[in-house]
Amino acid sequence: DVTSSAPDGTTICGTVTSLSPFAVAQALNEPSTNILQNGNFSGGAANWLQFASRIDQTGTTISDISYISWAVTNGVFEYYRIGPTAPDIATSAVVLQNTAVPFSAGDPVVAHFDLGNSSSTRKRISVLIHHSGFQDLSVCTFFVPPNTPLRTYAMRTHATVNWPGASISFY
Repeated sequence: DVTSSAPDGTTICGTVTSLSPFAVAQALNEPSTNILQNGNFSGGAANWLQFASRIDQTGTTISDISYISWAVTNGVFEYYRIGPTAPDIATSAVVLQNTAVPFSAGDPVVAHFDLGNSSSTRKRISVLIHHSGFQDLSVCTFFVPPNTPLRTYAMRTHATVNWPGASISFY
């Protein structure tokens, strides 16, 4: 945001240090209600679920919580997926919240969340905003550079069918 002033309500002024492309934008239909419980993790991991699984050598997916390491430290939910060990061939880990808040088809859904990466390697995280039964979902994948402090990311979507409850999942 390079806005420096809006002197008359119809003119927007901005200040940049070089010739730069820019756009004037305004969020429309921005939901104003936070539907998450314990979104700042002041209550530790309360209201957040952790799930992990592994795929064995036969291709069978097996629920196995030992493939996720997590802790809440100073209001930050820190977690990572633990990679497979032989004979398993893959693992998956997710932190999620089912809000039980319904949405009607067409309702806007916006999520703002902070992501960081304390490791020395780039990490990938996929964030799903979805119908609690997965009948409708939107997904965005973010690559977070190594040693990146927390910064805010956002997703904007809408329900395409009625949702009995909205969920957000971080894979």
